[in-house]
Parts: sequence; C-alpha cells; structure tokens
Amino acid sequence: MSSTVTPAIAASIVYVTAENFIARDFEGRWRITFLFGLAHGLGFASALQELGLPRHALPVALAAFNLGVETGQIAIVALIVPARLAFDRMAGTTARDGPACRAPAVHAASGAIVLLGCYWFVMRTLAA
Repeated sequence: MSSTVTPAIAASIVYVTAENFIARDFEGRWRITFLFGLAHGLGFASALQELGLPRHALPVALAAFNLGVETGQIAIVALIVPARLAFDRMAGTTARDGPACRAPAVHAASGAIVLLGCYWFVMRTLAA
C-alpha cells in the first residue's frame, strides 16, 4: 500500500500548490484538502504499521502526530504573520491593496513546493 500512498501524497501536494497559479476562487478548496488529508493520514498510518506499531496503539499515535502537526502549523503562522505584516509596512502596502501584492511571494513559494513535490513524486514512484 505504501507504494501507492506515498506517490499519491506527493501528487496531492503538487496539485494543491499548482492550484495557486491558476485558481482564483478558493471557496471549495476545503473539499479537496479534506480528501488529500485522508490520503496523508493513510500514509502515516501505514508507515506506523511498517514500523511494527501494534494496531491498538495506532489511534493514540495518530492523535499525537496530528497534535504535533497542528502545533507546528501554529508556530509557523505565529512567525510568518508578524514577518509578513512588517514586510507589508516596509513595502508600503496594506491588506486593502489586495492579493496582487502577495502574488509574487505566493508564486515563488508555490513554485519551489511544486518542484520539490514533483521530485518526491518521481522518487517515490521509481522506488515502488
């Protein structure tokens, strides 16, 4: 199962990130993110099983992993938001200036993530 799930995880990362270049409406993104989140959880659960973790310990391990991921995301946002606000102040832009101000930064980060995701997809597919 891991030979299918890990390339699917990489493909989901590439898809969602590439969507930053073409999509203008992100209202429905939560649906695809939910489905991809299930694939990511399946990949983690199968990795835990491959490590020999007993089945009865999987729910606790998955919950602890998810708490760790959420804590890490909160920490990243806590660092990025103030830095972004400071950058906007230095650049003389505000939130009212709209997403056009943020497009170069989003596109640069998205491009890097797409490249890394493609690399991961190819490597995981060849390893299967």
